[in-house]
Amino acid sequence: MKAPSQKAANKIDAEPQTVITPTSFAIAATDSTVLRGWRYDRPAPPKGRRKAGATNDHTLLCLPSELGNTREYDAFAAAIMALPDAPKRLYTVDLRGRGRSDPGPGGDDVTTDTVDIVSLMDGLNLHHVDVLVTG
Repeated sequence: MKAPSQKAANKIDAEPQTVITPTSFAIAATDSTVLRGWRYDRPAPPKGRRKAGATNDHTLLCLPSELGNTREYDAFAAAIMALPDAPKRLYTVDLRGRGRSDPGPGGDDVTTDTVDIVSLMDGLNLHHVDVLVTG
């Protein structure tokens, strides 16, 4: 029996590529400083591909390094959200004075960042998240 051609083998094994498009969001911190970021949603599995009990309902919150912004997570977010067991939702955020967020009054100290993260989670109605921090 003759082996299938490379073209035929690729056609059989090829999975459709899923394009993950982030959605921009903006949330006001307690002092009205606007914090901006991106939300990535897990794509629905193709019909017939859903496995019972195989859903990951976790939300992943990605926080940048001290001087970083959401661009640190662009490639990571696209890669992880394309996995079969991707989190339900992934958020990246530009903290105060970084990326697309407003500078606002106050500094970029740990206390201000903490209050901003709590404001962000309240504004997005996030109660339970897994957190990933670069640094």
